[in-house]
Amino acid sequence: MVAYVRLVATAVAGFGPALGLWLGLPWNLVAFSVIGLALAIGWPALTDVPARHSARGVLTGVAALAISLAAVWDGDDAPALAVAFGLGLGLPACVVRELAREAPRAHLVRSLAGTASGVGLVSLLGLWAGSDDVATPLRNLLADGPGAAMDSVTALALAAGFGITGAVIVLGVARVLPAFPHVIELAALAAVAVAAGAGLGAAWAWGGIGLGWGAAVGGVAGLAPTGLWVIGWHTTALTGRPRLRDLAIVMVPAAVAAAPVWVAAILR
Repeated sequence: MVAYVRLVATAVAGFGPALGLWLGLPWNLVAFSVIGLALAIGWPALTDVPARHSARGVLTGVAALAISLAAVWDGDDAPALAVAFGLGLGLPACVVRELAREAPRAHLVRSLAGTASGVGLVSLLGLWAGSDDVATPLRNLLADGPGAAMDSVTALALAAGFGITGAVIVLGVARVLPAFPHVIELAALAAVAVAAGAGLGAAWAWGGIGLGWGAAVGGVAGLAPTGLWVIGWHTTALTGRPRLRDLAIVMVPAAVAAAPVWVAAILR
């Protein structure tokens, strides 16, 4: 039951960025800040790094920096600069954190790798926070009905949300199937395919972003929950009791989805 609750929460969180963009400032910053805080709290537990309090401090600071810079910076390059600053200051902070730990600094590689990967993850939130200027309010789209043109990051965020949800549905169904050879691989492929189809459907229902871009964003966004599911198949990461690491498991897809959404918005 815990695993299914976690999957449902992941699907709901996948629509958090789109909801934040719909509501506009300051609610979009609230949405991204909640995602960032949850990741900062849960990621050290998920990666099992030592000295978790200091790791959470580094991740919280990087998330706050990336979101704040993207929100206040003027210009189309604000999101990319926010991510660059997050990585540029966060990675040295990881090294400083390790130097501050007491010798003999047990599990040094795991600690540094886990914290550094978390820095990259929370830095992606700058891509979401900087997208408000080019987003069309979702309420206008819903008022015009299906097929209304919506050339915006919000439409791409919706495609990502549907992609995450599509993947989650397949993963939930796979959990109740009887064991058979290659069940993990087949379920993962099916999840990504359904995620791409869900993104395609979102692009068809809400026009203006292109069917190909909708399918691409949905499929890439669906990779995050699928990857976590595959990694956790033989571990307790996705089947254990609810813990702080569940916060990271639930929020990772919402953060990762920022990358394909912003790339699609730039390339279109």
